[in-house]
Amino acid sequence: MALDALVLLLKHQIATRASIPHPPKHRGADLRSLQLPALATAKLELYWAWQASGLSKSEFARRLNSPKTNLDRLFNLSHRSRWDIIESAFGHRLEINLQPAA
Repeated sequence: MALDALVLLLKHQIATRASIPHPPKHRGADLRSLQLPALATAKLELYWAWQASGLSKSEFARRLNSPKTNLDRLFNLSHRSRWDIIESAFGHRLEINLQPAA
């Protein structure tokens, strides 16, 4: 339930082009962190990269050689984007690190 609320909040922040802070590294002993699904994490990282670039959405899409609507889908946490498309949007190879589920 908490994860659903977090994803809903992130969707709203992305839709309104709001700034999303990076999670803090250290948590208190009584706090538990939430782990986003891998695809949502990659999309959030891409959103952060776009915000850090200072480019407009249209210019970012142009540099990715992609229509703006495709970029909107890449930022949409509900859309099941393909990994190869996300990887090409970053312009880097993505690495996946597997960890035991908590």
